Amino acid sequence: GPISFDRYDLSNKRIRTLHVNPIRPEEFCISGTEDCVKIYDLRQMSTMKYCLDTRHACYGAYYNLAGTYLIATTRDDKLM
Repeated sequence: GPISFDRYDLSNKRIRTLHVNPIRPEEFCISGTEDCVKIYDLRQMSTMKYCLDTRHACYGAYYNLAGTYLIATTRDDKLM
């Protein structure tokens, strides 16, 4: 049968990466052409948990294997 899904507008600009926390699968981060990395909880999609200000557009953001840190690359070639 047909698959149903929900659609969420998480960003006003292009999203480049979405990465799920490997330890807390209900948590994920997104990055893109906005100047921040956004963290969401799947159980409360209507509210962003946190926004890490990067001051530049991001090329990617990822959790470490323990799910305790994020690393992000930005347009100015910096790691955060």
